[in-house]
Amino acid sequence: MMEILTYPNEMLNTVTESMDIENPPCDLVKLKSDLMATLKKSSGLGLSAKQVGLDYRCFVFANTCTNNHAEREAMAINPEIIDTRKGTVSMFETCLSHPGVTVQIERDTEIRATWTNELGKFKDEWLFGYTARSFIKHLDILNGVSMQDHCVPAKWKEAVANAQAKNS
Repeated sequence: MMEILTYPNEMLNTVTESMDIENPPCDLVKLKSDLMATLKKSSGLGLSAKQVGLDYRCFVFANTCTNNHAEREAMAINPEIIDTRKGTVSMFETCLSHPGVTVQIERDTEIRATWTNELGKFKDEWLFGYTARSFIKHLDILNGVSMQDHCVPAKWKEAVANAQAKNS
């Protein structure tokens, strides 16, 4: 299992540059397998390469929006959001890089996203529900944006204090 970085960590605060898909920095199929194994052990919905210390613009996520069972465990390389619809919803979120911290964050309910998978296939799909939320959140991480950036300081301080109290 890969080790998950936690905040504060300088790498998590930086923007990850696009990956050269023609000349990838590693075996993308193996990277997906390793990230998915770490994600499953951690019981998360998504995990970026950046969260395990790799400066690659990609993440894995559970794509429950697809009817193709083989594509449910998805890897998004150079992901982008190109459209949204149906407004926003506020929900509680957690993050593997902020262990135990839970905060309410407002995000788009449906997004049109594009990415390339580990086999070099371009994807263009409408995502909704938890899949959209996970995609947006992990794209945020690739852009150096954390859950804390979506909260007013008092709410964040309270959420961190609650997490610390549960762990003590």
